[in-house]
Amino acid sequence: MIPDLTNEINHAVKRLGEIAYDKSKEICPVVTGNLKRSITLMDTYDRMRAASEAIIFTNVHYSADVEFGGPYNKPRHYLGGGLEAARARVGQVFTIFLGGHTE
Repeated sequence: MIPDLTNEINHAVKRLGEIAYDKSKEICPVVTGNLKRSITLMDTYDRMRAASEAIIFTNVHYSADVEFGGPYNKPRHYLGGGLEAARARVGQVFTIFLGGHTE
């Protein structure tokens, strides 16, 4: 019988969101600090799917120009960099939260 690992998987997703959030804030370029302070992590849970999501966003109007570059600046990929940091740790995080379950 395959064990129900829904809770463990949801906790791993939440932890990966925290890793991405922390790294995004760490590498965010700072002039006034407004953009860095605006980075938000929202953990959601969909009961119908029994699935967690981690959403990282900012509502600062110039955030896309900083992330992707604009007419006067090169791309800085602070959100993408956070995502890459989390992606690099997926195996490690799931190994920890699944506690050795391999089947």
